[in-house]
Amino acid sequence: RPVNDAIGGAVLQLRIFRRALGNLLLFIVIPFFSAIFLSAAGHRGSAYLTARPVLAPAIIGLWMVAVVVAEMVVGTERIYGTLALIVAAPARFSSVVAGRVLTVTVLGLLTVAEALTVARVGFGVPIHFYHPAVFVLAVAATALATAGTATALTAAFLAFRPAVGYVNTLGYPFYILAGVIMPLTFVPSWLH
Repeated sequence: RPVNDAIGGAVLQLRIFRRALGNLLLFIVIPFFSAIFLSAAGHRGSAYLTARPVLAPAIIGLWMVAVVVAEMVVGTERIYGTLALIVAAPARFSSVVAGRVLTVTVLGLLTVAEALTVARVGFGVPIHFYHPAVFVLAVAATALATAGTATALTAAFLAFRPAVGYVNTLGYPFYILAGVIMPLTFVPSWLH
């Protein structure tokens, strides 16, 4: 039953995503993020120094798409006055939200390919996967964790009306504390 609810949410989100062209803005922004991170870091030839600016825009893109959709599920339904109907429906609200968020997170995985392409074509960064299976599993685990976090945040978005403000404020602390923008060794020790 929860799987059917999640599939229904996924189908709904695909229809919404297809009709709202504003959702494609993420795919326009990510190459600019890639260019900014790669320009700031400079290519030094070290795989350690190059991996972060190449993958950071993709992780930021995954976070943005998942959390914004989680907020949009609550915010849009609240604006239209249908949130109470959806919560009271026979389908489990958490399963429907999980299906919707997971759908856009899977679509958001295109940002990984996009960031890698910008690094390779635009900056001449050699892309080598020494352990391709580990890379694919790590990207899949990151996407699942991001979708799970965004789905869990939906409960907070239900409790607070101005959820858009929380979405905007959650991004950068996440990027810093997760080590997306810079290594955690550069973060003050009291944050460890």
